[in-house]
Amino acid sequence: MKKLLYTFSFKNFIFNFLFILIFFYLLQLIFLKEIFKNSEFRLNKVFNGDYNDVENIILGNSRSYSLSFYSDKKKNLNFSFNEMTFQNLEQILNAIEKKSTKSNIFIEITSLLDEEYNCSYHTFILHEFFDLEILKKKCKMEYYLSTYLPFFRVNSLLFYRTVYYYFNPNKDQSFVSGDIYDKSICTNNEKGIYDLIFSKENFLDKTFKKLELIKSNFSNLKINFFVLPYHKASSNLINDLESILNEEYNNNELLLNQGLNQNFYNDCENFLDRIHLSKKGIIKIDFINKLSHLN
Repeated sequence: MKKLLYTFSFKNFIFNFLFILIFFYLLQLIFLKEIFKNSEFRLNKVFNGDYNDVENIILGNSRSYSLSFYSDKKKNLNFSFNEMTFQNLEQILNAIEKKSTKSNIFIEITSLLDEEYNCSYHTFILHEFFDLEILKKKCKMEYYLSTYLPFFRVNSLLFYRTVYYYFNPNKDQSFVSGDIYDKSICTNNEKGIYDLIFSKENFLDKTFKKLELIKSNFSNLKINFFVLPYHKASSNLINDLESILNEEYNNNELLLNQGLNQNFYNDCENFLDRIHLSKKGIIKIDFINKLSHLN
């Protein structure tokens, strides 16, 4: 009798297991396909969106995440995202190259500092313009799980953001940092954090090689580089760096620091912390107005 009960329970287990598999597979086909097709999340839009006619595309890490707030989305798209790395940026440029060669592309150079690949990008593995080989090379586990168990794609903060901006399509590009700054930077920050990096000759040489690599690998794109202010920056250092960028690597001069004096970099209210501009600081550098005057 116990044996029969065990057999019966096992059959139920198999049936329930298959039912769950089929359910999740259908959920993937219907739900995930719909979400990724129509979400306005910026990284989803890079690979799966329609932006052939956009005039300007902004790329970078969290420092440039909210630069384009209140701008015309038909003219300006901000594809910057937290912890953007050099390799992820190259992958995004690969996608843009196949979708929007006429756009002016502006890259904030501190996004070139990190050379690691962010494996959470496995979320976008089934997108048409996503480079599978890079993911396979850098993140084998994520590659195989996302390929053969597609529901694994939900295992990422990037997926949650994709879902959120599916239901809130107009909020992502209008996101803007607040004005509540970290008051400790006023007393504990004696020198700009990027001053310590940019003042190293070997580091700058390495950075310029990356700029040249991007320019040569994506020669059919109109790529420009810029540098955003940071707290306690040396005005001489950041102005000199900006001048080099525009003289050597840019088609359009996006000068954000030339009109700023040392008081701007020392004023805590222009920054949220050591590296991020506040809403007040973004308004002061007049990014969108300067961008519109280039076209």
